[in-house]
Order: sequence, then C-alpha cells, then structure tokens
Amino acid sequence: MFFKRNTPIDEDAEQLAYVTSVLNVSVFRLFELAYEDWFGESANEGYLEAVYMPYVVFGTMPVWLRNYVRKTAQLCDEAGMYVPRTAAWPNPYGFLNVENAIITLGLVLIVLLIV
Repeated sequence: MFFKRNTPIDEDAEQLAYVTSVLNVSVFRLFELAYEDWFGESANEGYLEAVYMPYVVFGTMPVWLRNYVRKTAQLCDEAGMYVPRTAAWPNPYGFLNVENAIITLGLVLIVLLIV
C-alpha cells in the first residue's frame, strides 16, 4: 500500500499532538474545549462522542476543533511555549487512514472469533 505524506490530516494531527502536549490535556478534553470556544456553551457528551469516533478512526476533524487547534498552536508559538519532544515525534496518528482501520477491525474480529 502507498501512503501519502504531508496531507492536511497529517498536519492537523501534528498540530493536535502539539497542542495537547502544551496544554497537557487529553484529545477528548481538547474536543470539549474547542466546542465551548466555538459555540459558547458546554457540549452534550453524547454529541462529543459521536464526533470524536470519526476522528479516532479516520482522522477527520470538525471545523471548530481544527480552528481551535490552529489558533491555540499559533498563540503557543507566539508565547514561546514550545515542547521540544513533540517536534521529534513521528506522526502519532499514522494509523488514521481507512486501510489501516479496516485491517485493525479485521484483526480484532479474527481474535474475537478465535477466543
């Protein structure tokens, strides 16, 4: 299989990893913060879970999360909040593509059928 490098999803995932490292929050908490910033109110947890799962499987970000991540990354850079170890990380979300998701699901099903 051939994989594309430096796609917008990869760049978004790198920025998201950077922001979660700087803010020291989980990805799900970042979803909550981004929703509150965009809509001005707390999100329903069921809705956040429904939006979070496509991100986990396919790497697709809602526009409000992408905006929050980019804005926060820019503010962190301007403030000099740099986390050196994130720059050395390879893309931590390299598994976020359809082919690998299908392979992973297939392997999980095989294991479940055997057990």
